[in-house]
Amino acid sequence: MTQGRRRLIAFAACALLAALVATLLPVDIPFLPKTGAPGWTFHEEPTIRVLLGDLAPGASADLGGVAGTPGTRFPTPTRVILEFGRDGSVRANGSGVTLPLVLQGGPDGIGYSGRRYSGDFVVDKDKPDRVVVLNRVPIERYVEGVVLSEMPPNFPEEALKAQAVASRSYAAWKIATCRSLSWDVADTQRSQVYRGNPELPKLAARMVRATRGQVLASGKRPLEAVFSSTCGGSTRSAEEAFGDAAPDPLRGVVCRACDGTTFSTWRCETDRRTVGKVLGVGTVTAFSNPVRHPSDRLRSIDVLGDKGARKTVSGSALQSALGSKALSTWFTSIDVRGRVVVAEGRGFGHGVGMCQVGAGTLARRGADAGSILATYYPGASVAPLWPNP
Repeated sequence: MTQGRRRLIAFAACALLAALVATLLPVDIPFLPKTGAPGWTFHEEPTIRVLLGDLAPGASADLGGVAGTPGTRFPTPTRVILEFGRDGSVRANGSGVTLPLVLQGGPDGIGYSGRRYSGDFVVDKDKPDRVVVLNRVPIERYVEGVVLSEMPPNFPEEALKAQAVASRSYAAWKIATCRSLSWDVADTQRSQVYRGNPELPKLAARMVRATRGQVLASGKRPLEAVFSSTCGGSTRSAEEAFGDAAPDPLRGVVCRACDGTTFSTWRCETDRRTVGKVLGVGTVTAFSNPVRHPSDRLRSIDVLGDKGARKTVSGSALQSALGSKALSTWFTSIDVRGRVVVAEGRGFGHGVGMCQVGAGTLARRGADAGSILATYYPGASVAPLWPNP
């Protein structure tokens, strides 16, 4: 047989095998097309490294339910006290350890800061003066710990499934882009909220099993499928919100599904001296020259203070100065009235990607997870994160 015929037969066999694998891959979200084999697909279910906390010199951490470390086995799940000495040393239950230290969980997981976590814990230094505590866990167990932390469990199941896919997609994007760092995601809104083993494990597991291994893709990459609580009527471009070039599925869409809900509109009052102190203009006397993004969110505004002070600030700086009751940068009005700054606005959060409250409304109207995802991430496709998940 010639070398050319061997190549042809081998190519045909590979194509047949790829087609067979493609027919075996489950597609539970019918309204979005499935991609081909993306270059970022993992060979098997990946693990993710979640930053749970860090220790400064002189600090300690209390871990419960540790079953052992590689090469060492405790007789029963036990408590481990980690100490980061001011001399840079790290000790576990009084004995010096070499980093990275891997701690394996017992049957009920490892306890940390009042919660329990599946998988392993990894203790390492990511800076000379900081020790980090990481939870290394399979991505499906991670998504179980995210889905009910990011969306209320009384939301319709199709909305929860959409949340599971979005959260897995975001996690996959982070895994693919953070391999050179010591951790992939934080456990807070800095990334997405993760509380370890869920309080309603059967519901969380059912939502994750129903979408097992499914992620959103844009081109040949997993989509950074961010989301926020309430868009206020329309989502916005990721480029507008975060400054980076936005893929097509994150360019913003009209929603309206969250209209009339708790955070679709808001109002706050903040002492004008407090606002002025934060912004560095003394006591605020007026606002002028608002500049808006295409989504109508505030890009910048001039703040006038007593004694002639004047400063141009960003919408996010103004939101921060107004305090926690200012829920977004979508200000519909901002004014000084007597001793307070009165602001009114729309939406809760950055407004990019899926509107979670809107997703709940669409599900209650009969939409399934696929059509919800297609609404908020138009042009995205569903792909398996690893073969035959």
